[in-house]
Amino acid sequence: MGYAHRPFGLIFLILMLILGIQAGMKKPLCIDSNIVYKIDRISLEKSESIYSCSQFKKVSFSAFFYEKLNDFELRLGRIELALAGLVSSKSVVIKIDEKNIDQIHLTQNEISIGSQLLETDKLEKAVIQLVLKSKLNIHDSVYLESLADYFTATTTYQNLISEAFNKSIKSAGFVEQRKIRKNILSKLKLSGELSAVNAEMLAIEKLKLTLSEPGQITDFDKNLLQLGYVQDSLIEKLKMDIIIDNKNLSTNESDFADLARNNPQLKVAVQTSKGLFILPSYQKVPNQSEKKIFTRYRLIFGLHEVAEGHIAQYLDNSESLIQIKQSLKSEVLDFKVLFQYGVKAFLAKNKQLDFVQIHLPSYKLKSKSLGHVLDYFKFVGSKNRMQAEYIALGWSQTKWSADLNAFKPVANYDVIQYFRIN
Repeated sequence: MGYAHRPFGLIFLILMLILGIQAGMKKPLCIDSNIVYKIDRISLEKSESIYSCSQFKKVSFSAFFYEKLNDFELRLGRIELALAGLVSSKSVVIKIDEKNIDQIHLTQNEISIGSQLLETDKLEKAVIQLVLKSKLNIHDSVYLESLADYFTATTTYQNLISEAFNKSIKSAGFVEQRKIRKNILSKLKLSGELSAVNAEMLAIEKLKLTLSEPGQITDFDKNLLQLGYVQDSLIEKLKMDIIIDNKNLSTNESDFADLARNNPQLKVAVQTSKGLFILPSYQKVPNQSEKKIFTRYRLIFGLHEVAEGHIAQYLDNSESLIQIKQSLKSEVLDFKVLFQYGVKAFLAKNKQLDFVQIHLPSYKLKSKSLGHVLDYFKFVGSKNRMQAEYIALGWSQTKWSADLNAFKPVANYDVIQYFRIN
């Protein structure tokens, strides 16, 4: 009986020896990286860590890190190759957050990234930003994000300046792109910290230094202009399609910015109580330049009167002034159609709005005759065609415009182009 069980005991012993040998041959649970000091994983049940192999720190076995190790090393290795000598000492700490799964936060040398974002390029972008920040003492977020987008070859950009910069590079040929890469690495090794004042414009100038050919800089400038970034020397020469006077209208900046970005065929700016801003970048126009920027349409919401004093300030910077009586919440208005199809479509779509559209070049010709008109809504609503102002304009009758859902005066002088009074 004992003899019969000996083969099974021997087989068991051999299996244990084999497993022991395999365990001994396993690579120690550490990450082979010149960037990362350690990676933590924090879940509801427990926390576990893995260190850089150069730290020689023993850790408990982790099935998660054992499974993900090769992928982490491959991704971090690609970053090292991309940065080509810009990698600092092993100082980056990555924390994988299983609690806040869709959030990412960067501190001085630490990345906290939600587990849901772990497989995206947000990890690589964050690592590159920390490496460049530490190695080169760069603290400007726009500049760092733009460079991180470049080194990851992403198509999802972190800011509008990055989009303009990286699209200009991608439009270049293969040989030109190699020159750009060499120039970027060279400039970065000489890089210093940017001033916090006007950081976006300083970041643009810094990024331009990395482009070696005039054609590349021209493409960058074109992309920037399309996204609403304008050089100070050119800002007064801007010709906008629409300026929305938003001082009396409650809307979120991001709403207008997204609409402008998705509809680049129109150049739109927003006038708020804080100043004039170009969309979609929300670049602020210098106060002294606000009245020098020309627009085809200027939409003014919420004012009950358009007196001579109000109109005079727009005579040289606007073609059509559209005064809108606004008593509704902005959420009720369909601004999407404004950015997609223009002013006429916006006025036609939002039938609930009372408005008066004044053609300012025509108004100039008859400004003296109209000087006594303080409320243009009352003026266009009057039935007395014999009053002096009507006679001065040669306003004989009014026709209905079905396309615009508004009235159009028939007059010798086209001062009042359209109006609607509900």
